[in-house]
Amino acid sequence: MIARRSLIALTALGLAAAVAPAQADYPERPVTYIIPYNPGGESDVTARFQEQHFKGITGQDVVIQYKPGAGGATAWAQLNGFEPDGYTIMNVNFPHAILQPAMKDVGYQTEDVAPAYIFHYTPDAIVVRADSPYQTLQDLIDDATANPGTVTFGGSGTNSANHLAAVRFDQMTGAKTTYIPFKGSAPAMAAVLGGQIKAAMTYTTQGIKAGDQVRVLAVATPERIEAYPDVPTFNELGFDFVGGAYRGVTLPKDAPQEVRQRLSDIIGEINAVPEFRQQLIDNGYVPVDIPTGEIDQWLADRKADYAGGIEHVSVIDALLNAITPFNLALALFGVIAGTFIGALPGLSATMAVAVLVPFTFTMDPASGLIALGAVYTGAIYGGAYSAILVNTPGTPAAIATSMDGFPMAKRGDGDLAVTLSCLGSVVGGMVGALALLLLAPPLSQVALAFGPVEYFWLAIFGLSLIATLSRGNTVKGLVGGAIGLILSCVGSAVVGGDVRFTFGQTQLLGGIPVIPALIGLYCIPVLIDLVIKKEAHLERRAEAVSGFRFTEAVGLMLRSKFNLFRSAVLGTAVGILPAAGGSVAGLIAYSEAKRTSKKPEDFGHGATDGVIASEAANSATVGGGFIPTLVLGIPGTPPDAIILGALLVQGIRTGPQLFTQQADIVYTFVFGLIIGTLFMLPTGLIIGRYAFRLIVSVPKTVLAPSIALLTVIGSFAIESNTVHVVIMVVLGVFGWLIARVGFEASPIVLGLILGPIAEAGFVQAWLIGGAQGSIPAMFFGRPLSLAIIFMIVLTLASPALVNWRRISAPDIIAAAIALTFGAYALYEARTMSDLGAVFPVTAAIVLIAGATAILALGFMRPANRQTAPPTEWKRFAYAVITLFAWAVLLKPLGFVITSALGMLAITLAARREPMAAKAAALHALNGIILIGAFYAVMRYLLKIAVP
Repeated sequence: MIARRSLIALTALGLAAAVAPAQADYPERPVTYIIPYNPGGESDVTARFQEQHFKGITGQDVVIQYKPGAGGATAWAQLNGFEPDGYTIMNVNFPHAILQPAMKDVGYQTEDVAPAYIFHYTPDAIVVRADSPYQTLQDLIDDATANPGTVTFGGSGTNSANHLAAVRFDQMTGAKTTYIPFKGSAPAMAAVLGGQIKAAMTYTTQGIKAGDQVRVLAVATPERIEAYPDVPTFNELGFDFVGGAYRGVTLPKDAPQEVRQRLSDIIGEINAVPEFRQQLIDNGYVPVDIPTGEIDQWLADRKADYAGGIEHVSVIDALLNAITPFNLALALFGVIAGTFIGALPGLSATMAVAVLVPFTFTMDPASGLIALGAVYTGAIYGGAYSAILVNTPGTPAAIATSMDGFPMAKRGDGDLAVTLSCLGSVVGGMVGALALLLLAPPLSQVALAFGPVEYFWLAIFGLSLIATLSRGNTVKGLVGGAIGLILSCVGSAVVGGDVRFTFGQTQLLGGIPVIPALIGLYCIPVLIDLVIKKEAHLERRAEAVSGFRFTEAVGLMLRSKFNLFRSAVLGTAVGILPAAGGSVAGLIAYSEAKRTSKKPEDFGHGATDGVIASEAANSATVGGGFIPTLVLGIPGTPPDAIILGALLVQGIRTGPQLFTQQADIVYTFVFGLIIGTLFMLPTGLIIGRYAFRLIVSVPKTVLAPSIALLTVIGSFAIESNTVHVVIMVVLGVFGWLIARVGFEASPIVLGLILGPIAEAGFVQAWLIGGAQGSIPAMFFGRPLSLAIIFMIVLTLASPALVNWRRISAPDIIAAAIALTFGAYALYEARTMSDLGAVFPVTAAIVLIAGATAILALGFMRPANRQTAPPTEWKRFAYAVITLFAWAVLLKPLGFVITSALGMLAITLAARREPMAAKAAALHALNGIILIGAFYAVMRYLLKIAVP
């Protein structure tokens, strides 16, 4: 027995000796670094700082990926599902990772995400507008004490560092303030600058971005910081308060201690690099060094703390810099790459910009920005291709384009639609870029006039537009929008933190992902129709493949010049508003084009003015969106946020001073954006012509499996998540079924996109109104809100009255389904908090009211005997079963095998006659090329973990 134990001991020692050198060599290959927030945020910025030094210390690259959702909980709940080998690490924030599990079930516990190293914290600070009557912290305290609840504090999220700091502030001072949660620090600061709230409990970094537009009253640091030498600390003012958001790096809890220690040593070495520390200090962060051996005690201390509270440049010089051969090549490459990526549903503008960011760090800042701007511009335009040719907007901005673009393609005018979209995009992009060049500082103030309640009404205006423009019934469009709003409530609440409609699935904590929903609701119905219908997907005419139809398109543009420039101006104006985006801009411009048209009845059936308006507006939002990004540091879209993060990594601080202190970089970038927009003309025409020729030339038995593969790739690629593929298929089948009873996908998709904006604005306005003593006055008493409400009423009144006469038998079936959907939402809301329930309950009441109205009218007036077209249900069932099997088997069988089987099954379903050997070989070759190409791109270029 002793000999046996000795043998076991010697074996264990031998294994330990063999493993130790391998662990000592860690890392031996690139490390994936997951950021649990959206690109461009503070976690992303500091990760990019670290990325620059990681390779110098280890010799290995860092591949940054994003898994946003539920305030970080979506990613942290998945942490321990990764291999515990140290090659997947994750950013982790505190107090978020302490407070979230303590408040609700988020799929993880604090101990599950214990970091290997804490490397900095962002100090809390109280910030007011520069012209605020609060000259000192005591002024604010006196007002909050004398007028309890009237001082509104904005901050990032619920149960966050900002929220906790606001609670502690009230406890320390005896004051009574009202905390208003926003979806991020930047929106909270925008509300301060716009005068919607009186102060922000935010971070020093936000004060630095805002520059002299704000006054910082106090910072939560042990001593004054370099960024604010004249601002007192809370300790100086008599309050024992040091805190903020701490950031660290973690890895799966089962990772070997040696690997955890080695990672701790690496991050510690990075933290010791003087250049890195200075980057942190310059951006308002405070470096700290808490290695793995001290983490347990540090976490225990934090839990105890939280237990009690919940230079000037010539314009000519900039132009000359922008037209250097290198910058011109970057602009051309960026537009081409962005156009291809934007044309593929799922591979969005955000992904295109995010993939390119690391390559720009070795470039001159202006050159890097030109490349990023060109990719962004090309991707927004590229979304029109799939919208026109397969009725699937490549990006949300192209939703309005599909309304007339696809009908044009179906009648054989797809090439003309593509050329019109290209010309409209170029003109719109030029108008937006020129506005950025000439009017950025004054126009940025427009964004500050919009507070939470205005954003709520703006989102409702967008839904009213899409309801009116629906080719069916306006009331059904509103019902569809309400369904989309309720679907947007799935997951963790934007304000309040309630977990809603997830059915216990942690994968839904971050909500229904927009890209898989977009692909499912738009693309899957087209794919099913390709399988079950006999006729060709698009008509092919002789002139359809003979040229660009450029002269014809230019003639149409000239006849529609007022519509063209009006749409571009509208797009620029909407782009200035953070979070409004290209989808809202396209719909507003489309609606105006229809309203002023001499032939409004043509819209929805292939009206050229509809394509021109939509594309001019959504491309103009690119330049418009850069105005608040550069002048205020408030990104309007995820690509803007990524580019803002790239600016910070390059040491460029946004704000009004950017246009004077670093004007050489800004104006070179703006000229580069104009050049990239001009490059869209030749590249867009060439790519568009051959894309249309391909779509109309290939047989359905090639087109259908190719589209199926793209839908799977597009929904999987964003977060390497097979659950997203299942969601895409479910929503796609749902979209096909509701289309047969007269519902369109667009209102549902737009409700899903605008839902978080509407909910955040609704609940924030509700809280602010409550603090000021009048909720109705907040919603209906502001001039800008009244103007938007007036436009909503005008938009809905006339079409709704006309459409009452068009109730059909399928409408009654659809209304009954919608009524059930709304009743279920009301039933589930009974367990939510007031903040979490107020928005879904409101949306459910609107849904029930609309559905009840349709039912009542249908029973009072004989319904039209309109019925859905006949369907080959066997082919439908075959296609649906194939798609579900593809989604479910993707992970266990792997991408290559599942895709090959799925494409084969769809090919067999789409064929109408026996296939010759030559045709079978062609189909097999098509599948091999597509699967191999996309596997290589995802695995080796985009660094996506492919099963």
